[in-house]
Amino acid sequence: MSPSWSDRVGRTSIFLWLAVGAAAARGATVVIPAAAAPEEIQAAEELRHVWLIGTGSGAQLRREDAHAEKGDSSPIFYLGETRLAQAQAPLPPGIGEDGFRVRTLPGSRVVLRGASGTATVLAADWYAQHGMGARWFMPGPTGEVVPSLTAWSPAALDRVVEPAFVSREFSGLDEAGKEWARRNGLHGTLPHAHAMRELFPAALFAAHPDWFPLLEGRRYRPVSPKDYDWQPNLALPEVAAHAAGEADAYFAAHPGAGAMSLSINDSIRFDQSAATLRARGPLRWFRGRPDYSDLVFGFMNRVADDLRQSSRGKLLNAYAYYWCENAPSFPVRENIVPWLTADRSQWYDRAFRREDRALMVRWCRSGARIVGIYDYLYGAPFLVPRETTRLTAESIAFAHKAGVRAYAAEAYPSWGLDGPKLWVAAQLLWNPGQSVDALLDDYYSHFWGESGPSMRRFYEGCAKAWSRQPGPASWLKYYRDEDQAGLFPPSLCARLRSCIEDARAMAKSPELAARVDLVSRAFAVTERFSAFCALRTALSLAASAPAVDRAKAQELIQDNRRARTDFEAAYTGAAKAGAMAPIDIGPYLLDDPAPEMEARLRQQPPGFLAVAGPSDQGWRTLKTPPRLDDLTFTWSTSPWFGRGEPVKGRAIEVATDSAGRGVVTYRNCKLEHLQQWSGAIPGLRYEVSVGVHGRVSPGNQTYLMINWMDAKYRYIGRPSADRLPGGDWSKGKVLIAAGTAPPGAAFIGVAIYACNQAGGDYASFSDLSFRAWGLPIGRPGSGN
Repeated sequence: MSPSWSDRVGRTSIFLWLAVGAAAARGATVVIPAAAAPEEIQAAEELRHVWLIGTGSGAQLRREDAHAEKGDSSPIFYLGETRLAQAQAPLPPGIGEDGFRVRTLPGSRVVLRGASGTATVLAADWYAQHGMGARWFMPGPTGEVVPSLTAWSPAALDRVVEPAFVSREFSGLDEAGKEWARRNGLHGTLPHAHAMRELFPAALFAAHPDWFPLLEGRRYRPVSPKDYDWQPNLALPEVAAHAAGEADAYFAAHPGAGAMSLSINDSIRFDQSAATLRARGPLRWFRGRPDYSDLVFGFMNRVADDLRQSSRGKLLNAYAYYWCENAPSFPVRENIVPWLTADRSQWYDRAFRREDRALMVRWCRSGARIVGIYDYLYGAPFLVPRETTRLTAESIAFAHKAGVRAYAAEAYPSWGLDGPKLWVAAQLLWNPGQSVDALLDDYYSHFWGESGPSMRRFYEGCAKAWSRQPGPASWLKYYRDEDQAGLFPPSLCARLRSCIEDARAMAKSPELAARVDLVSRAFAVTERFSAFCALRTALSLAASAPAVDRAKAQELIQDNRRARTDFEAAYTGAAKAGAMAPIDIGPYLLDDPAPEMEARLRQQPPGFLAVAGPSDQGWRTLKTPPRLDDLTFTWSTSPWFGRGEPVKGRAIEVATDSAGRGVVTYRNCKLEHLQQWSGAIPGLRYEVSVGVHGRVSPGNQTYLMINWMDAKYRYIGRPSADRLPGGDWSKGKVLIAAGTAPPGAAFIGVAIYACNQAGGDYASFSDLSFRAWGLPIGRPGSGN
């Protein structure tokens, strides 16, 4: 029994598990085979649980032939491979492993027979929903709805049921979430994961260094068994042969397995040898990134061709991910299962939606027998409602029409914010032809009851906020980015809060009040987050104003600190209550413009010390390479280390101002930084400033950062940063990052970053300044 099942038993004060064949209260009977498999027992317990909630009395569990059948009209459920099911409910040839048959027989008998043990469990949960009216809208008792079954009798039915998608999976679920997923028909039948690190362990390097990538002129040796930031030399035939051998060995050791994962590592560090560039072909771009699909799926084809005959019918799962999202220029082998990775919450952007639809069609014509799509339905780590139910539904329906037959998504739900999104998606993975409006009517009427109209207004308001966001689509837009708060400004939060309070006032039952409270706690995080981000931006803008009112500035600093404390407290409370998923909110606290304002308010320097800082602070010796292409990650090494992600149109410029100092400009950069480490003394307060001109669109993260390492080059403490707010900064602004070196600090890192620049965005940095003051830890008067 799962923990959530035990919780329900405790809640009802009834110990439901009855010895097989023991007498039970008059009512339904659940019959399992004499030698029942664990899945058949599990399916029986699912139906008994629903019967208990719907009637208040237990359902008898017995093994076939343990007792004679009752002569009354009480329902009798036959589960799994009973003799009655074998005789009366034969399964059609070729039924999928998750398929099942449901048949009603005279005498109120219901037969549920799956093509596998798992399918029998799926059949029990399917029938509980479609035949008995049960719903599991979210995990646990809060999300469970079972109508009264006291007068229930089975309707006539004879149906073979199979899911539209052969594999259906949400990741990032806890144990209660996994139970919810199973009850809603989710079952991942196709294994997929980043796999090259396991297929090519670091220990192979000594014997086969050429199997590992040549990167920026040097052969890369993984630093540890956990190092995944590299790809094998995919152009080398021996690498494909080794992967095929590993697949053969896996299938020999697991003869029942029909598939394994052959997906690339979660990395864009591909081999850069001449052979790899030939396999890549002429440099092409897709979605602004280098297109390496021919290289990756050429390798996949070779692996499929190198399999032993006994493995030829097995499936090889492979992510069409990041640099290899595009369909290759040649057919792929039919046993390769490509998983198309994209953030389809961005389908609000019509251009991206058209492109993604066309990509699905191309992949479904690629020769692969099964095509999967991989989505991102977060949830965590977002702190605002990412209400994309209709966008998600549209993408699922189109994918199935195009020929896609497998689905996976990263969910990591915050159930207090995620609303109907995951439940509706789970229903559509069985039948994508269902009306989304009808599903939503079901959700609001059965889950929210009398509060349904108010909660519908709440979630529809959230959906509009997401779908009307400014700017073009981008990969995982606003992921761990406080700019997401801009979609829910305080004025909108107030309107949405009124919907929640209306729902609270309408709630008549404790169960409904608990559901409203869950949403209220979660949305309180959004409200506090929005207020905090708005005040933080106001503080940054005030620090750049031509004149500063000291009293108002001090008040703004204090308001900002209180808002941060309120946000942290709201999140901690919501996470503890289960309304929000547990995450590290540190990235949302990184930006701190208070040192900017404090510097404006200082009348005299606070006794700055002469300390050794970064070399070439004026960037006078900094140079950039003649061109930036798919092979250029590192573009400066000494004394400043410059590194970024290759994207189409990426530009880094170093110019000289009238004083002979360098000006570093980023344009069209995805993830770019310029950094230098220098010595740090624990206990000293360090302050770094830089001037910046630029243009920042929503989702563009442009900032100055400092962080810390100890003598063993391990990161310690918390970094500090000052972010350039959105808007036009062509007249310039000063960014200041400040922090106290923590105990054990040996180095301070100073960096300028620009991430997710959209068209027209740029950032020009100049006038870097590095200062420190205070007393080192352990010195007299330092308090240590």
